[in-house]
Amino acid sequence: MRNIFYFFSEDYDNQQSRDIGWILKGSAICNSTEWVECEDGYCNTELMKEYDVTYATLDGGDTVFVQRLICPVSDTNDNDVLKAGLWNVGTLIVFAVITGVFTVFQRRQQTILDENAITASDYSIRVLK
Repeated sequence: MRNIFYFFSEDYDNQQSRDIGWILKGSAICNSTEWVECEDGYCNTELMKEYDVTYATLDGGDTVFVQRLICPVSDTNDNDVLKAGLWNVGTLIVFAVITGVFTVFQRRQQTILDENAITASDYSIRVLK
């Protein structure tokens, strides 16, 4: 839940005034970008054209710029991806334990209710000639 509230906030993405619908505002969708220069060996303009990636060139194509997402993953200044992931894994574990406990409780209740109800299958019939 903590991550959903953080992803919903203006601290994560200050472009959240866009029309994406209220249900997606708590997701990790990020529209805040900045133009950065590609590092050597990472930007192949032929592949970017083929896959329809937006890019810009400067100085006749020697310098290539691409858009990079600038939304911070963590609400602290360290932008720790591991911390956000651990919150998600911890929440998943809590939900799994709660589901397991609820399943055991439900099975016990089912047995108790079945033993309290008397049905025809609870009796045996012996036929004599």
